[in-house]
Amino acid sequence: MTLKSQALGFILATIVSTSVQADLDHIDPVAQKVALANANELFLRRDIPGLMALLKESHLFVKQDVALKLGWLGAKEAIEELRQLDKTYATFACAESGQFGVAVALIENPEKARQRTVLLEVATEAGEHPKHAISVIDQAGRELSRFEGNDIEEKLARINTYGAQFTVLALQCRKLSSSDAIAKCIEVLEQHKTPQRAEAAQSLLISNGKPATASVQELKARVEAKIKTSDPTFTLPKTIARRCERILQTISDGEQIVAPNGP
Repeated sequence: MTLKSQALGFILATIVSTSVQADLDHIDPVAQKVALANANELFLRRDIPGLMALLKESHLFVKQDVALKLGWLGAKEAIEELRQLDKTYATFACAESGQFGVAVALIENPEKARQRTVLLEVATEAGEHPKHAISVIDQAGRELSRFEGNDIEEKLARINTYGAQFTVLALQCRKLSSSDAIAKCIEVLEQHKTPQRAEAAQSLLISNGKPATASVQELKARVEAKIKTSDPTFTLPKTIARRCERILQTISDGEQIVAPNGP
């Protein structure tokens, strides 16, 4: 390769890097909340052109949400843009995003039964060189929470991604009353067997909103008592306490926007 070619390659790489970095600039939380609410309204109206405009113009954190909505709507006109975003972000270390790849899979497989099959295949990919990026595998596992079936729970139980563990816990909680589901999530969070499963419990407790507050406060008090009597270097109770604080703060601030669960 000539020096001129190397210089051109460096310039192009810099341009791409700058473009990607622009999507990762700070976004004001209020602006993000407004954009996500707007995306929800567009989705409910099935306004594909409006969602596509958001997909092109918004911050990455909004694009991710919009991508799934376009996937749920089967928006074939958005597929090339989604493929490009998947190529850009699926393995981008600073902001891996599997929503774009999953949206493509949903659009390419419009029948619900086929979507279920494809998502399960992706979510359970194994080996050193899987076909899809880990971010897409993770998001495919998360997306399966929209579907039913004991086989989903059974196949995902052994997959140690946040998305898979979220769906397993969500499907288990779906069979319980609201109070029992909260209690189960509290138990999972307190056990903290893996960060992925604990994160899943945290997400589900946030989605329960105010009804979960008292149980989370009780858990926080229990683990803080252990911190006072344990070696200062013992970090697990501190980790659980921080998760509890995040749950309580998110519920209190009303930061959690409940997106539609798909069509």
